[in-house]
Amino acid sequence: MLQLFDDGVLIADFHNDVNDWYHHYGEVEDWDDKWQVENRELGGLADFNENNSDYRDYIKSAIKLWLDRGVDALRIDTIKHMPLWFWQEFYADIKSHKPSVFVFGEWIFSGPYDGASLEFANKSGMSMLD
Repeated sequence: MLQLFDDGVLIADFHNDVNDWYHHYGEVEDWDDKWQVENRELGGLADFNENNSDYRDYIKSAIKLWLDRGVDALRIDTIKHMPLWFWQEFYADIKSHKPSVFVFGEWIFSGPYDGASLEFANKSGMSMLD
């Protein structure tokens, strides 16, 4: 996603990112480097900047619109590409908005041998799958 719209109004553009909505570090080159996995692009996809509070407010408000329309579960792709603190904040806010919502995320190549996925499972509040 190179441009982001809110009700038809452009709010972010990867190529003209004056409000710092995206990371601009290029593709992941070292999959063992946690910083790269969380801050660089995956498969050519633009990477949102979770440090930007406007982005965080936007994504949570967008999800809440779906919840208010009857969505009762969220499956989130590639959760390991955002830091744990982001998911803790996101999950707490979404559960506060709709306590009955079930939230789970996909963590590719996870398992009981992967300390990072275990930390996520134990500290995010969310369920996960591989």
